[in-house]
Amino acid sequence: MSDDCVRQWTRLVNLSCFELTEDAVVHIAQMPSLKRLTMNLSPWMSFECASSHIPGSYTPFANVCDFYFRSLDLRALIDFINEMKVSPKNIKLEAIEITKLEKLEDLFSALTAHATEVPLERIIIKSDHVDPYWDEGFDPNHPITLDTIRPMFRFSNLHTLNIDYLCAFSLDDEALVAIARSGAVTFVGPLESHPCRSHGKFRCAK
Repeated sequence: MSDDCVRQWTRLVNLSCFELTEDAVVHIAQMPSLKRLTMNLSPWMSFECASSHIPGSYTPFANVCDFYFRSLDLRALIDFINEMKVSPKNIKLEAIEITKLEKLEDLFSALTAHATEVPLERIIIKSDHVDPYWDEGFDPNHPITLDTIRPMFRFSNLHTLNIDYLCAFSLDDEALVAIARSGAVTFVGPLESHPCRSHGKFRCAK
């Protein structure tokens, strides 16, 4: 699908495409009919520049509830959220490389910083690297902990937080109780293929 085609349409509801140019992103960001967007996020795209070309009378992607992105890593998604100030209902990212805990924390910070009345319900973050035992960048000394995911507790409708890539978790009984009591997150951890290297032991948490 060419950018020229995208810029010709004004009433799209569902758009699935590869990478778009800055002009095309500016165009679809102002489209009130758009509800669902599936797109490759280019690491070379300047979302700051794109957002500066959207008139102040528009809220970028105002009516998009579902975002499904493919990217090299989390950075492009973080930039997209921060610059476009989106507040989705569902968001899914498939990335090639996800190894840095601080990027995950940056993503959660971006989501909470731009939260609106739209109730975030589902987040899926997964790596599509072909080798689930790929160790480059894996650091067992910096696991995902309760403090990592605690910012997401503010989303009272969040029912799925799926972190599906090679990572270490350190969630003890107290952490599981805190998650359960938050009333926000009902699932944390990989749903599919990647092994989760856990620290700590789990007893019957009530």
